[in-house]
Amino acid sequence: MNATNSGALTVLITGCSSGYGLETARHFHAQGWNVIATMRTPRKDILPVSERIRVLPLDVTRPDSIAAAIDACGRVDVLVNNAGIGVVGSLRPRRWRRPAKCSRPTRSA
Repeated sequence: MNATNSGALTVLITGCSSGYGLETARHFHAQGWNVIATMRTPRKDILPVSERIRVLPLDVTRPDSIAAAIDACGRVDVLVNNAGIGVVGSLRPRRWRRPAKCSRPTRSA
């Protein structure tokens, strides 16, 4: 960030490449905040071009990446920790048994 926006609050948002993180970065920027948007593979083309937005690489599964991002950030007023590991199929598939054959009730006359 530069001196022209040093009075604004700064938010660091993890996981900004898509979804909630991306929309959260856009929201804070629209509200006048300085935004540090982090993502594993930085893409500046998905956010508005602005002196109040910085895009930094960050892989939350790597301590060296976390340390580098912290060193590059400077002052941070708010942290939005949106990044995480999506585990697809983390639950074991369950084998379903077929229900026992049921007879239909008969109508009595």
